[in-house]
Amino acid sequence: MKKRELKNLIFNKSNLIILILILVIFISMFISIKNEFFYNAINYIHNYLEYYVLKYLDGDASKLIVSGSPLLYIEGDYVNIFSSIYLYVVSFGTLIFKIFTYIFPILVFYIINRTLHDEFHNNFAISKIVRIGQKKYKNNMLFIYCIYTSLILIIPKILYFIGLNIFFPFGVSSLHYINEASFIAQPYLYAEYIYNPIVMLILDLILSIAYCSILTFISVNVIAFFKNKAISNLMFVFGLCLFSVLAIFIGQAPIVSYISLWSALELSNNFSFEMNIFIPIIIAYLICGVLFVITKIVLNRKIKDFV
Repeated sequence: MKKRELKNLIFNKSNLIILILILVIFISMFISIKNEFFYNAINYIHNYLEYYVLKYLDGDASKLIVSGSPLLYIEGDYVNIFSSIYLYVVSFGTLIFKIFTYIFPILVFYIINRTLHDEFHNNFAISKIVRIGQKKYKNNMLFIYCIYTSLILIIPKILYFIGLNIFFPFGVSSLHYINEASFIAQPYLYAEYIYNPIVMLILDLILSIAYCSILTFISVNVIAFFKNKAISNLMFVFGLCLFSVLAIFIGQAPIVSYISLWSALELSNNFSFEMNIFIPIIIAYLICGVLFVITKIVLNRKIKDFV
């Protein structure tokens, strides 16, 4: 039952279009920064080589070549400025992604509202409840929507990162970074030098699941309470703003920024070189847990109206 409904949701034509559009947005993020990124990277390398030659090679650039090959220490270290991990991370600092940050929650609400509104307010849910029971209906619905909304964010992220790895090396430089490009917020770029980048990527995906679940729970609660679609749209935005304000109140980034770990870190009031990258994840899952309990209570009362 779960697999069939999830499959129908994933392969729904309009939902596939949404998934493809999100992937296009990620690709456009790279396009928007590529010229400036490589310009700054090449300038940095040029300036660093001049500095290295003057300080360590007595101004003799020919010493950069050893046995017909570039000095391995230099080549192996600064080449990672072009690393796929850095390109991936700085993409989340682009204007395109910042705009997408506010569009994505609306997309999630649209996807859920499109089907759930009729189930709640036109009694389409009755046949499902009779067939599988109240408990299974609630659990299946929340599971399917949480998984699907997570997939439409995670799949483009993964495909985007795989694409970058096809064309660029994966590596981390212990010494070099670009800090003058307009699209780079230095604090969250520094995170790539402090923590294992693979760990950061995994934590970002884990945070994405929590964030999409939060959006799902808010959507389900709003749709259950408000029959008028215009009002439900407004209340969804209000609910998201409310939780974002609560996060800011305790000195953390607004919930809407949890679409990406780096966005959350960039906006966190507690950001420092000793940052704790687990704080956004802990907060997201705490909120997720609270909303899950609230949503179950709301659904229990809603289902009583049907039966």
